Amino acid sequence: NAELEFGAVTDTNDFVKLQSANSTSAISAIEFTSLDVTTFRAFKFICSLKPATDDVVLYFNWLAGSSSQTSTEYNYILDGANGAGNAFRLANEENKVLVCNNMGNGSLEGARFELNLVPQVSGDNSLGNFGYSTFSYYTASASHRAGTGAFTYKLTTNTDGFKLYHNSGNIAAYNYVLYGLKR
Repeated sequence: NAELEFGAVTDTNDFVKLQSANSTSAISAIEFTSLDVTTFRAFKFICSLKPATDDVVLYFNWLAGSSSQTSTEYNYILDGANGAGNAFRLANEENKVLVCNNMGNGSLEGARFELNLVPQVSGDNSLGNFGYSTFSYYTASASHRAGTGAFTYKLTTNTDGFKLYHNSGNIAAYNYVLYGLKR
């Protein structure tokens, strides 16, 4: 019968708020370039957004400098359920990651999600360029969807940023916060 004993928690300041934004000005993408990957090993991105166009999907790409990484080497899986409790699974290998599917642009539609991201960095001995998500969104017909996702980019390309964008139209409104987790 082993007991765990926890001492006082020490604040190491290893979880650092890097940026936040709240806007209703339309943009084509949410993009982060030149993240400090020597100080931070991973990034947590918490976001809610509404598309300008109805019935669009939200995609993710890694960035190297300001160049979007678009080789057909992204593997992703989204597992979730709709408001009636019916399960769905979306999986593919393509040149981008599907974050949320067929979201609506009504007043309470759009997406709410969290991405946990680990870029590939020169000198790291472990595999990088992977991430996972938790998502909740409303479709163009106001039907709720929620679930989790995971993805990898199976190239050793060093990355230092990421981009989120729709398959059509702009991001009409957004609210996000980006955190870095120190090495």
